[in-house]
Amino acid sequence: MIHYQKNGLTVFQSALWQTTSTVVEEDEFVLIVDPSWLPHEIKAIQEHVEELNRNKEVYLLFTHGDFDHIIGYSAFLNAKVIASEGVSNHPAKDYKLGLIKDFDRKYYIDRPYQPKFPVVDIEINKDGQQLALGSTTLTFYLSPGHTHDGIFTIIEPQGIWIAGDYPFGF
Repeated sequence: MIHYQKNGLTVFQSALWQTTSTVVEEDEFVLIVDPSWLPHEIKAIQEHVEELNRNKEVYLLFTHGDFDHIIGYSAFLNAKVIASEGVSNHPAKDYKLGLIKDFDRKYYIDRPYQPKFPVVDIEINKDGQQLALGSTTLTFYLSPGHTHDGIFTIIEPQGIWIAGDYPFGF
């Protein structure tokens, strides 16, 4: 399940569509990005975050509001949610939740939580918007294209680029 791990960056890869979920650990916080797919995969992410937490603030970043990216939201309800204004004001929240329910029904999946659409605590609405978390700065860029509500995130000084469904390599 762990696809890549180095210097506080852990990338989990799902058995489905090779979807990735990312966890970034810093001195002041833990950032979870797009926790996804199967219940045992989301559980592995939860366990990893619990090991890292040590009373750190936990943030949950959604790169966009597609159902496969928000499917693990309810497993991390104590995290502060970061997402674009487009996710916050998504016009098809019930439709996205319906896709999760349809997927789970089709494949006989029982989740230990009720899927919900994310409630956004920190809304990203402009290019270059920044969030300082201790000595780390997250810089956000709106990235419509794949979806209307996408964002890229640059984490400095680590030089980590979170791109969602846009392809890149290590």
